[in-house]
Amino acid sequence: MAIIMKGIAESTKSENGIARRLPIKGEILITPDEGERITYEPDAGVLYIGRATDREIVLNDPNVSRRHARLEHRAGGWYICDLGSTNGTYLNGAPINPNVPVRWEPSQTVRIGNSTLAWKDDMRTQVITPDRDITMIMEAPVMGQMADPVSSSPVATVPGATEKVFVEVTPTTVQVAPYQSVELTVSITNDTSTVDLFNIECNGLPKEWIRNSPAPLALRPGQSETVKVIVRPPQISAAKPGLYRYHFKASSASGTEITTSAENEYIIGKHEAINLSIMPKSLEAGDSLTVYLHNTGNTTIVYQLDIDSKRNAVAFSGEKQHLILQAGAQEAIQEEIVVTRRHLLGLARATPFEVRMDLETGKELRVPGSVTVRPLVAWYWLLLLVITLGGAAWWTYMG
Repeated sequence: MAIIMKGIAESTKSENGIARRLPIKGEILITPDEGERITYEPDAGVLYIGRATDREIVLNDPNVSRRHARLEHRAGGWYICDLGSTNGTYLNGAPINPNVPVRWEPSQTVRIGNSTLAWKDDMRTQVITPDRDITMIMEAPVMGQMADPVSSSPVATVPGATEKVFVEVTPTTVQVAPYQSVELTVSITNDTSTVDLFNIECNGLPKEWIRNSPAPLALRPGQSETVKVIVRPPQISAAKPGLYRYHFKASSASGTEITTSAENEYIIGKHEAINLSIMPKSLEAGDSLTVYLHNTGNTTIVYQLDIDSKRNAVAFSGEKQHLILQAGAQEAIQEEIVVTRRHLLGLARATPFEVRMDLETGKELRVPGSVTVRPLVAWYWLLLLVITLGGAAWWTYMG
């Protein structure tokens, strides 16, 4: 198996005063199953391994993918990251997860295809800023970790230069009605000198409100990416009105956690929504009517039930009352229908009515029904009266 190693001369160049890595002191040992060991002296802090000829370390092996793995030099050591290769990358015999940088200790070996890789200790990175004519030796820090002034050597920095990860959310304040979807844009900028993988999560809002889970972002130094997050409460009554403060957190594979610097605001307004129905819809005078209520809104309602009919023919028995129904609550109320106005003669009639629900806020709901109203004098009494009077007249005439 042929092993080809190429340098990166452009890694020492500077553009617009941006610091570039100079050759790293140390050695990477590559031992193929068949062939002699090769010693490679890295000349950049990020190296790509693969079968493709544009890789820094080319392994001409059918078991190696064209774009197989990436080496990153951080904090005086190396990290190995499998790039979703076909046959995988093994650290001390155990496969590593794709696209997640893993610390590679000097005592450990990396297996790629038919080759074994190891590295010698005491590797450092040079950083140079030509426009300031400053050259210094520094350890590339793991993101989010600070050097311990007692247990570790001091970390030097170029004046005015910082290494940060920025997380921003837009819009910062959202005001919505319940069950309304909102799209938030989360931007992450990796302003460090290392490649890292970031997982994104939202803290402060119920998890069931987040309708999509952002995929992890792999960011190179200086790279920015945005993801869209959809927020929508699943049920109106569960989205209580008020102000919710939240923030987004980006957790990196190297153990760093970065959150938005300021809390964002998600404001849900009050919403009245009630389901009103009755059973049965047709009944007789004196029967009980069941009124079903379901508060599907997100706020408590104060209401009053009443009944309307033509010429006020029917009414509820008892006094009108102000009732309270909590958000999400259901209730069944028994009401007795009383006939207050009847016609004198004729047949029974179906008298329409409407059950009316008056809310304290001025909103009004109605549902129709009907009640059978019988006359004061039923038709059979009228018939009997006619027969009686006719019989009396006939008897008088015949007598």
